[in-house]
Amino acid sequence: MTANQIALIQSASDAALVERLFVLAQDGEFNAEEFAVIDNEVYGRFARAYGQSLEDMDPASMMAA
Repeated sequence: MTANQIALIQSASDAALVERLFVLAQDGEFNAEEFAVIDNEVYGRFARAYGQSLEDMDPASMMAA
């Protein structure tokens, strides 16, 4: 992915990211780079919402980790 594409993902709304993850999952695109980038962004936002860093989260609790 280009830096521009990653920036678009980082600026997207939570709802848009979750919707795109759902579409990628429905299509079986779990190994796609886009899925990994969006997954990381969603979990990063989730961690920040609870005052944690992504590194503090238990990888076993993460869907695609």
